[in-house]
Amino acid sequence: MTAQIHELLDLEAVPATLACAPALPVRHPRLQSREPVIGSPLHSTACLRGYRGRWSIRGGRLYLLDIDGCFALLPGEPLFADWFSGELRAVQGDEVRYVHGGFASEYRHERHLTVERGVVCASREVEHAER
Repeated sequence: MTAQIHELLDLEAVPATLACAPALPVRHPRLQSREPVIGSPLHSTACLRGYRGRWSIRGGRLYLLDIDGCFALLPGEPLFADWFSGELRAVQGDEVRYVHGGFASEYRHERHLTVERGVVCASREVEHAER
């Protein structure tokens, strides 16, 4: 599998990306399916999910701000991600080891976040040295 395009993240006002793809609330009334744009990077082997979300963590809570690709988020307040529980891998800094598959590449600075029903309940920093 090709390395995948990251989701965008505003991590307490600091830009980062997510080396993962949190699940979407596909039945939520503000989330609409739409036709993919053929030839777009979001319609390629680098984005098998077919979309790219823009997320935010504010006050220890995860929000979906926007989405592009085969889904659209209708206008309104940021959508609190109470449907999501799991691990998020927020990355910053240079890529130090490229892996041609999924989200397996390593980055200089990573923050691994445990989320329960949209609330960050644990966080740990991971630093990777240049290889």
